[in-house]
Amino acid sequence: MYFILDNVENIFDNVKNIHDNAENIFANAGNRIHLHVFFITFASSKLLNLIKQFRP
Repeated sequence: MYFILDNVENIFDNVKNIHDNAENIFANAGNRIHLHVFFITFASSKLLNLIKQFRP
């Protein structure tokens, strides 16, 4: 009986760990997206400033 209860407890721990991992994966993806958006915005504003300099 204890063996079965231990296994059930382990299964719940594993499910919780999987859930935590999934949350971390989504958090990391979100951070990466924000970084990409930031760099794209930053680069395009620099590029626009460069183009403006060469306009007559």
